[in-house]
Amino acid sequence: MAIHLPVCTMAQEITIPQIAFEDPMEEYVGSEGGTVTANVTYTPSNIPYNPEQYIEQINNALTPEYGTCIQVQQINPTTIVFSVMGNTTSDERTITIQGNTSKTLTIIQDGSPSPDPEPDPGGNTPADIKFNISGNWIIKRTYTDATATAWYDDITFYNGLGYPDQIIQRGASSTGKNMVTPIVYDAHMREDATTYLPYAGNNTTHIRESSPLVAQQTYYTGKYGSADGARAYTQKIYEASTLGRVTGQRKSGSAYASKQVTYTHSTNAANEVLCLKVSYGTSPSLTGATLNVSYYPASSLYKTTATDEDGGQKIEYKDFKGNVVLERSL
Repeated sequence: MAIHLPVCTMAQEITIPQIAFEDPMEEYVGSEGGTVTANVTYTPSNIPYNPEQYIEQINNALTPEYGTCIQVQQINPTTIVFSVMGNTTSDERTITIQGNTSKTLTIIQDGSPSPDPEPDPGGNTPADIKFNISGNWIIKRTYTDATATAWYDDITFYNGLGYPDQIIQRGASSTGKNMVTPIVYDAHMREDATTYLPYAGNNTTHIRESSPLVAQQTYYTGKYGSADGARAYTQKIYEASTLGRVTGQRKSGSAYASKQVTYTHSTNAANEVLCLKVSYGTSPSLTGATLNVSYYPASSLYKTTATDEDGGQKIEYKDFKGNVVLERSL
């Protein structure tokens, strides 16, 4: 007896008992298939005693509706991983799965791929992946297996001037949420004047965080308190000149709100730095070497003095070519 399974070309819905998706999700999968990770909670709140048996129960429930188009691959107390087969139909298909609440996981997959285009001279072939991401962005996809069914994405979003303003590492946090790094510029478009620490956001899809600085402060406040949460960034203080030299640097955290490393820039004084020169005889014997000891003339070296948070100092001297001549600690 032949059993014909659906090809899941229509939007259908199936409910999985004992499981609840934390947030409504929409995932886009290329026609070649892939995996989808969703954040979940359980009732009871722990994973069933026999996860393999539970995976089998879910897959048995999915099969009558979707055939083998989608199957559970892994399950643990916080996430569930679905494996999505390639779509050999010519249409887009939508797979909707509901937990024991109204929150759903919707998987949208484009149709069968067109014939492979001729590779360009660099050996690159256009990807057959459908993204639904608004804004200006560049995505870097790194595959983690030889079959190109598992990967992770790094997305850089750009502002209207073409500067990066947000970096998202999709699903990179310990809970499967995105890791988000906000990028902020000062009046001279320097992105390292204030460098915000990355944080685990609330999204798992390819989406820009709408208020990353607020979310970042909330995240670190929850972990370390409001004082440290308000200073989850490092700072560089630049001098007000066209040279743009750094005059101070602060680490993250409230302990460094009033403490910083300071930098002073000047030149050497006379009789401050010894200059040692070795003179050799004529080639090829190179005999009769002599050592000449003198001082660098005043103002012939750049001098940078770094004073740390505890008062310790390190002085660096460079010549006009940028070569380090001397370093010393006080």
